[in-house]
Amino acid sequence: MDTDVESFVLASVATVCNVERTSLTSETGVFEAGLDSLNLVAIIGQFESEFGIQVTPDQVLEAFSAVTLGDLVSLVERLRRETA
Repeated sequence: MDTDVESFVLASVATVCNVERTSLTSETGVFEAGLDSLNLVAIIGQFESEFGIQVTPDQVLEAFSAVTLGDLVSLVERLRRETA
């Protein structure tokens, strides 16, 4: 995993969900972290701005199926590779 992407994703989740960043790891469950669909959409917007990626509706649905925060990290990493 790209540590820059992982750090950004975890920090974004911590901010949006109002939890301590240190309480989150890539193995933390999406729901355990406190993410809901509205928070996830907000975070996806942050991913787009930070990494210069475009997230399609199908990819948003893919993000909604993430089980762990690591799944979100992997999605962002893949989208960055596809955009490069």
